[in-house]
Amino acid sequence: FIEIGKINIFDHQKMGELRPDIRYHIYALDERMALSKKKTADQLNDIVQLHAKGLCQPLPNTIFDIRQTVDAFHYLKSGQHIGKVLLKHSKAFT
Repeated sequence: FIEIGKINIFDHQKMGELRPDIRYHIYALDERMALSKKKTADQLNDIVQLHAKGLCQPLPNTIFDIRQTVDAFHYLKSGQHIGKVLLKHSKAFT
């Protein structure tokens, strides 16, 4: 699991307690870019290549209808989700 967020990041100890079955890495893209733009670009290219080969899978999505916005926020607040929580609108915005 690669954490790319910047707020409320779990440290390795906390993540190990919650999910001992995964490897956990914190990747601060802004900090990496400040150190070496070329190395960061190479690493991102490696990730793209792994994805193209089917070796990296996207995180799961949990989709709520727009009318379930309150439920979606309660779900987010519970902290039990992994991946993206999305709101789906049934009509195109015009």
